[in-house]
Amino acid sequence: MDRYRERAERTAQLAAYRVDDTLLSHAPRDAVAMHCRPAVRGQEIASEVVDGPRSLVRRQAANRLPTAQAVLHTLVGTARRRRRTT
Repeated sequence: MDRYRERAERTAQLAAYRVDDTLLSHAPRDAVAMHCRPAVRGQEIASEVVDGPRSLVRRQAANRLPTAQAVLHTLVGTARRRRRTT
């Protein structure tokens, strides 16, 4: 039962850190918004920022899969090579 109160308190405490158009307007014009997802729209980052022209959120998310695959490929390949040499 206490979780709801915790959630409300935490949301209020973190509201000052939300990325929105006002905050982004203080950044240099070439600054972009990124988020590792999943994003809680309206709490962590405003929808207009996620969907806006300065957002790299979708591109960043799209690059996560091939990056994770490359890491796994390297780890599995290294493990296989070690087994062959022992």
